[in-house]
Amino acid sequence: MSQCWKIPNVNNIDPRLLEGCRWLFRGVTPHPNDLKGLRLNHHHAIAYGSLVITLNEGSYPLFARCILEEVGDLYRQDFMFN
Repeated sequence: MSQCWKIPNVNNIDPRLLEGCRWLFRGVTPHPNDLKGLRLNHHHAIAYGSLVITLNEGSYPLFARCILEEVGDLYRQDFMFN
């Protein structure tokens, strides 16, 4: 079961989340348009407008947990849960 978290404005992405993505993709700086449809796995999905990242806690446990916790703390008021 996947959970999709949407943030209304893609420009509100915290730079620390992009830093985490940059680390994950080994130096590649992600851009929302470049990451459309990217699937790292099927367990957790975080969607920022057109930016969709699916996180696998099995493969990326620390990254997945950190990004989920940080997104929850920073954007709790903005979340629309599907």
